[in-house]
Amino acid sequence: MEGVYQREYRRTSKPRGSFLEQDLRRAEFLKRQQRDRQDILNQMRDIAGTLALADPATAGAAERANRAADETELEIIREDDNDMDVEEEEVDDTPRGHSPVPMGAEEQGEPDPEGDGETMAAAAKKKKQKAIRRFKASQKAHAYFADQLVIPDVLIDTPRDLCANWLVSARPEGNRAIVIASKGFATCRWKNGRFREHFAASGLPKGTTMLDCAFDEGQGVFWILDCLIWNNCMMVNASAETRFFFLASRCEEAGDTLSDSWASQKYAMKPVKYHPCTLHNALELYYEESLNEGYVKDSLMFIHKEARYIPGWNPLYLNFRDRHLSRYNVDTLDVEGSSIPEMQQSVLEFRRKGVLRTLDRVVVGHVDEATKKAHRLHRGALVRCEIGGVDLETRRLLNVRILGKASWSRAHAEPLSRILMQAMQREGFLQQAKKSSEGSVDVEQSERPPGLLVTFQSILDSIAMEDAGAGEMSVEAE
Repeated sequence: MEGVYQREYRRTSKPRGSFLEQDLRRAEFLKRQQRDRQDILNQMRDIAGTLALADPATAGAAERANRAADETELEIIREDDNDMDVEEEEVDDTPRGHSPVPMGAEEQGEPDPEGDGETMAAAAKKKKQKAIRRFKASQKAHAYFADQLVIPDVLIDTPRDLCANWLVSARPEGNRAIVIASKGFATCRWKNGRFREHFAASGLPKGTTMLDCAFDEGQGVFWILDCLIWNNCMMVNASAETRFFFLASRCEEAGDTLSDSWASQKYAMKPVKYHPCTLHNALELYYEESLNEGYVKDSLMFIHKEARYIPGWNPLYLNFRDRHLSRYNVDTLDVEGSSIPEMQQSVLEFRRKGVLRTLDRVVVGHVDEATKKAHRLHRGALVRCEIGGVDLETRRLLNVRILGKASWSRAHAEPLSRILMQAMQREGFLQQAKKSSEGSVDVEQSERPPGLLVTFQSILDSIAMEDAGAGEMSVEAE
């Protein structure tokens, strides 16, 4: 397995629960969000206070300058990496104003004529160390904003109370972004925290507003998925049902000033509508366009009515996607989504003692010391791995092999549920491609080999069974 081996992992601390017990995990998360509510509120207040002190007229220029500097410094690191082997953990301890390079030579940018080139090498090393420090600081800032977003779990096990306690919506196709607005201007950052654009947004309130959005570049529309702050009002501690009602009401009051683009509102902003998870609504959202607002569907979002907006991986937010809903249901570099890589790849997190784990803290493998040194891995590093196979019945990953560090723009590892669903979707894609090459009919969405995960038909069956059970209980009560 080239440096990665698998063995049974035993925790010495308190267990976090079995991955198979999805209902118990969701119930535990409902309890935990009540306990952590004050921490989340304090975090949002810190962001709002920082934005209130910022000058909206100069924020965009500053962000663009920082982004250009980050890209330049990244190029410096890459170019010098072949010439100078400087460890990432290396820090320059020289105090400010006390450079080891002679001031005259540093100002002129030329080596000492009497030296042998060591002065130029020291200056280049110092320049690279400074670039590394600044690049790390920018990465921390990006991670800070990326950590403010909820990361939905992938639906692989239908909740028992899906019809009674969950809401459903069709998520628009587009890049996910966080929009932070104040005093008529807004800043857009991608889900990895990187700055995208600073633009006029007079349709939003003058107070601090923070929105979780999906950006449709073709239509120039920000589809609002959720609301964290609205006009200095903290919404993260409100239930999902309350937040969505509040958001729909405020957007309806704003009217065309928010939903249309004009001189002082560069992009239109429209809220995504959420519906009770009934059999009729699920069918309409999946097959029809009547409940949508004209956007291209990417997936179905299931959100618990009592879910608070707790950043990070959240099992009370569930995402379901198949080839009927999205052309990108399988990870691929093909723009059209017509071909997939030969082997499944995933991003995992490297932890102490050589542990590889997913975003939801499920250990899937270990790394030996030689591989750790070869890839220069450190605690918390995100690594790109090739997965030889997935046992969907036991939900275990097989033959995990490290390919290298993940892209520096990647903010989080993948949850195990997404890796399992990708394996299922890949199998369905390959079956469809084989039948197409043989001239067979299309594979039905409801078909699935034994032991596989959720399909849309199984979701409908679960809702219908819950409706039937509720009807029998009401008849008995009468």
